[in-house]
Amino acid sequence: MSPTSLPGRDPRLLVCDPPQCLLLALLAVVVLHVLLPIAPVVPRAWFWGCAGIAVLGIVVGQGAFAQMRRNGVAPDFASRPALLLTDRWYRHSRHPMYLGMLLLLGEATMLGSLGALLPLPVFVLVMQGCYIRDEDRRLHEQFGPRWLDYRRRVRAWI
Repeated sequence: MSPTSLPGRDPRLLVCDPPQCLLLALLAVVVLHVLLPIAPVVPRAWFWGCAGIAVLGIVVGQGAFAQMRRNGVAPDFASRPALLLTDRWYRHSRHPMYLGMLLLLGEATMLGSLGALLPLPVFVLVMQGCYIRDEDRRLHEQFGPRWLDYRRRVRAWI
């Protein structure tokens, strides 16, 4: 099932799955940095700290992905969830795979230009509005009170 064929989703908003959106956003960051740098806004001295944010994003995202695989859960963004993960990475964030997309923030700040930062708010709004909200709805439908208790205890991001 494609992400645009899910009931309750606006098909005009979704053109790709979250990993594909991340790749498009990473590309947009680089393209806008080159074509529309506007002004440097992140000091070059912060480069390695920004690189650390990118690495942290990779570690968190891959750690959450590996946890899903160990539990026999495929990260299918369009299907009904089979299992409610609440330990390890999911003990700290309800959406650690999305949190792993800090990679985008790291890349944009490493480049340091205002142009490179422009895709960030758009990306966050698309993830929150098109994917996370729908995923939370499906988790609530599937797991009911267990999901509500988990949602009460664990923040969406960090």
